[in-house]
Amino acid sequence: MVVWLQHVEQQADCRFTAAVLTLTSRRVLSQLKRQARAMYSNPPVHGARIVAEVVNDEAMFAEWKAEMEAMSGRIKGVRQLLFDALSKRAPDRDWGFVLKQIGMFSFTGARGGVAPGGWAA
Repeated sequence: MVVWLQHVEQQADCRFTAAVLTLTSRRVLSQLKRQARAMYSNPPVHGARIVAEVVNDEAMFAEWKAEMEAMSGRIKGVRQLLFDALSKRAPDRDWGFVLKQIGMFSFTGARGGVAPGGWAA
């Protein structure tokens, strides 16, 4: 006896389906995969509604904007600290890219567990 158990979750709604026969289980699994693909490819509209509510309310939008500016400032501060530490550790290298790049991530060019400049990561 082959039993397939597929768990598909969206928000708090869970559906469990168990099929006993092999042919039936394949068909059920196929349908559950189709449902899961549809849910992940087309996320619920509630996220867009939340965004619309925030951007259409002056106070909420101002609060969101202030939070984004604070987060951006923290990232810039951390980038400056990283630049300073790298410049101290390997002054012969150009670390300017750390300050020029934006966002939470930075491409360093490091490979295989060794940081640029030759010291072990």
